[in-house]
Amino acid sequence: MPVRVFNGGKLHNVIFDHKYYIYAIGKNTDLNTFKTSNCRHCDTDAVVVTLKNCPTRHPFLLLIEQVGGSTYQKLHTYDGSGFYMRGYIGSKWTPWQKATY
Repeated sequence: MPVRVFNGGKLHNVIFDHKYYIYAIGKNTDLNTFKTSNCRHCDTDAVVVTLKNCPTRHPFLLLIEQVGGSTYQKLHTYDGSGFYMRGYIGSKWTPWQKATY
């Protein structure tokens, strides 16, 4: 289902395969701890700069999906600078891979 996210004067379309509630990410959170399917967001620069294992310093939406025994994170920046993806395969996270829109 498409979700429209408005931020910084731009309207972004984000596609979700499942229904999720969107949970806020608090200061000093480690993104490595998110391994359960859901959706999270960080909407302020002041919080983003405190996060651990985060590939960007821009506010974002984070989609976490479990597929089989693996977990995947897809991070979409609100400023349109790109998105990042990585997976938790076996017992370790792969490096973040940046892509552009």
